[in-house]
Amino acid sequence: MRLSGKGCPEMRLRGQKSLPGAECRGVLKSSGGDEVNVVPSIDVIIPTLNEEKNLKLCLDAIVKQNYPKNKIRITIIDGGSTDSTVDIVKDYGCEVLINEEILAEPGIYKGIENSECNICCVLAVDNIIANDKDFFIKMTKPFLEMNVTGAFPKVIFSEDEPSINKYINYRSEPFSEFIYGKACNFRNFESVYKIKYKTDDYIIYDFKTNDFPLLALAQGFMIDKNKFKRDSKSKYDDIQPIISIIERGGGIAYVKTAEIYHYQIMSVKSFVKKFEWRIKNNLEESRVSGSKMRRNYNLKKYLWLIYSMSLFLPFFYSIYQILRTKKNFFIYHFITNTILLFLIPYTFIKLKLGKVYKTYKL
Repeated sequence: MRLSGKGCPEMRLRGQKSLPGAECRGVLKSSGGDEVNVVPSIDVIIPTLNEEKNLKLCLDAIVKQNYPKNKIRITIIDGGSTDSTVDIVKDYGCEVLINEEILAEPGIYKGIENSECNICCVLAVDNIIANDKDFFIKMTKPFLEMNVTGAFPKVIFSEDEPSINKYINYRSEPFSEFIYGKACNFRNFESVYKIKYKTDDYIIYDFKTNDFPLLALAQGFMIDKNKFKRDSKSKYDDIQPIISIIERGGGIAYVKTAEIYHYQIMSVKSFVKKFEWRIKNNLEESRVSGSKMRRNYNLKKYLWLIYSMSLFLPFFYSIYQILRTKKNFFIYHFITNTILLFLIPYTFIKLKLGKVYKTYKL
């Protein structure tokens, strides 16, 4: 989906030096009949690598939006797909940029840097906008009404998706839950952070850098590019950009009426594959991904090892949560925690042996 002319039309949001340009004014009605007087231009940035299986579902949800077609641009940042990914996105008229570094995080960085729109929405392919044609209207509302730098939607799950995915979306994987506590999931934010501003549609929390929330760009996070400054040294990190916004005093809105599905873990096998890859990238010395977490939570990491090696404690926690919430998917806390207990040292040893082998060959 391309905008007419070069890039997105000029538009300035609340808190910037001038008022929105006349070319961006107009009246847009939501599905509920509410009028929206200013329509920002949005660049939806999607990192891809062999995503033919899920891509159409993601793109279909975007093009069905009740939003002016000339105000949406879809930019695909492709890491060298060998399947039909690129052919599919061309059918939708998407802009395609080559991601030489393959990984999604530096690809997102490239997409934001190259965007000429004022608002960028980062969306991984496994994040699907829910059955709501007003998603973009709801997500842009805090930018127009308040001086915010970013906004994130509500992640929901459908009843027919795998229980392991429900568990991960409801809480997070066990390691992050242990490290971050209630700050690892938006459902608990009201018990952790003070509320600075609240409407029926969104909440702006008083996030702190010494207890930052576990938020990631790729889950439908929107940013005002004119206020967003990303250090190129952290381009391998999906969490650090959120921390940078908080450090600079930028507001972040939780848009509770805008919903997405996150189909990230569809089986135990996919959990192992995804987290082995994630652990490897965090252990690599050449990566800065996760460095902020490692500096701030060293003690908690070791406590997690003690907790996990007991086996009894994770099992007890799973049973307790099942009884307390009536949600049987909490059994996956014990299962995934046990997997991580063995997967972390396995990946570490595998990585070290690989380096030794390379050195020996040289």
